[in-house]
Amino acid sequence: MRCFINNNTDVFYNFAVEEYFVNNYKESVFIIWKNTPNVMIGRNQNTISEINMEFCEKNNIKIVRRLSGGGAVFSSPENFQYTLIVDKNETGEHGFKDMAEPLINFLEELGIDAEFTGRNDILIDGKKVSGNAQYHNKNILLHHGTILFDVNVDMLTKALTPDPTKLTAKGIKSVKSRITTIKERLKDYDVDRFMSEFMEYQLRNQLNYLKELTEEEKGEVLKIKKERWDLWDWNFGKNPKFSNSVKRKFDSGLVEINYEVKLAKIEKIKIYGDFFSNLNINELEDILNNEKFEIDYITEKLKNINISDYINGVNNDEFIKLMFEQL
Repeated sequence: MRCFINNNTDVFYNFAVEEYFVNNYKESVFIIWKNTPNVMIGRNQNTISEINMEFCEKNNIKIVRRLSGGGAVFSSPENFQYTLIVDKNETGEHGFKDMAEPLINFLEELGIDAEFTGRNDILIDGKKVSGNAQYHNKNILLHHGTILFDVNVDMLTKALTPDPTKLTAKGIKSVKSRITTIKERLKDYDVDRFMSEFMEYQLRNQLNYLKELTEEEKGEVLKIKKERWDLWDWNFGKNPKFSNSVKRKFDSGLVEINYEVKLAKIEKIKIYGDFFSNLNINELEDILNNEKFEIDYITEKLKNINISDYINGVNNDEFIKLMFEQL
């Protein structure tokens, strides 16, 4: 496995690095990186509803949309990210827990008892220290996570505006009440020392080796950055108003369906949420768009479609029930 610490702190560049290795896969890759302050939005989320735009602009907090699903995450130089890119055909297990194992094992080696729980979280003493997300591109899997080594809790809580439905479902009043940091347990460390030792831990495996980005690769990354990550349309996208909106918090994430119906047909539909997916949610929207808005008709239309491929953890019956909830 190729390993390196990416020392660039431009979050748009760093996500372009990930995309480069996904698109040009030759071998497994492990990357550690950190950024200037930013909020990372899940691929399927409505950007505007997830962030405090005025606060972010005032404090120069960048907004970026990930390739992966999941929820919004605040990141800054006091914490860091790790990335694993693998071929699913060449690896055995590639679930969230399996991919997060290196970090959990490293923490335990440092005397910190960490556990993977829920759909994508790593906890210490019952509080979240890492959230993880995944993106599937055919047989290539991108798994990445944010590690709260240290964090400005005030900045984090003011930058994010999580949907109250999510907090109510979890029985939690605030983000602040459910997070912790590694720094609280390793007071002699700073984030750079922790990152360096985490990389050294990875390199103990004789199959892993250190190789930084080449100049040619950096040039390709800059092209990808320009073509996607620098674009307002990618990071914010259009957020039109809809006459109909229904949402529900499932165990696997929040799902929000927005749609317009004219002359008994779905004129447009947009599905938001912090869910994970194996297939692009836009494909499901295209399947439903311009179709008759009638429950039996939509049920028949989707009978050969597996909704859980688009919204992990949600089956066809649950999706259709939510879609027609107002009827």
